[in-house]
Amino acid sequence: MSDILDCQDAFEKGERKSGAVYILRPDPSLRLIWAVCQFDHESGWTVIQRRLDGTVDFYRGWEEYVDGFGYMNGEYWMGLEAIYLLTKTNRRLSIFLESHDGEVRTANYSSFYIDESSTDYVNYASGYSGDAGDSWTGDFDLNNMKFTTFDKDNDMDGSNCAAKFHGAWWYRSCHRSNLNAHRRESKVEIMQEMMQKPQAKLNQPITFDNDSRTSIKEGLNRSENREELAASQKEKKLAANQTAEGKHKKGAKTGED
Repeated sequence: MSDILDCQDAFEKGERKSGAVYILRPDPSLRLIWAVCQFDHESGWTVIQRRLDGTVDFYRGWEEYVDGFGYMNGEYWMGLEAIYLLTKTNRRLSIFLESHDGEVRTANYSSFYIDESSTDYVNYASGYSGDAGDSWTGDFDLNNMKFTTFDKDNDMDGSNCAAKFHGAWWYRSCHRSNLNAHRRESKVEIMQEMMQKPQAKLNQPITFDNDSRTSIKEGLNRSENREELAASQKEKKLAANQTAEGKHKKGAKTGED
């Protein structure tokens, strides 16, 4: 089973199963990432955040926002480290907001990425379009802001914006968008798409039935176990080859005697 870079790679190979979970590896030297893919008629999108019905508590600390949390077939946050790995190349970002009466509005950004952990995941976005309003790059610009949680205050406000508004975000002082707020009155889905056509082989999707609840943490553990298993199998194969080679040499020596 070959690794893929992201959901756009799956689209380029002909995959169209929206809602399926894929195992991604945006960089061959880095860890695997579990992600939900959504497909339209021209692109594959990687879902990095989803809010539906309030079943998952989003008022969490720094470590959980770095690692990710929630359920792949429900509400979840992919994790800052995974988002960083996926946005190291130029990406588009789309935010979908749906009210209780079914009205859907969107905010699109032609370029989006976040920086590495040593910067506390500073964000950069530009090129807004849509009908939801620009609460990221407009008058209340969130560009160059670090991520803030209730236990890691990186905003420019006199208080901790995450603690004050029960959320976690790239706050400035404080916000016009708070998509990870503790309670939301609308559904939210944030997706990103790769701008450049990737070159990698297709992975196989993992589909869940309605009763399954696979968490981000379980996905990370399974990814780590998969890597450990691959390394173990490689070591066993090497040891077997060495053993076979040793027996061959011993047999050849006995034949000469």
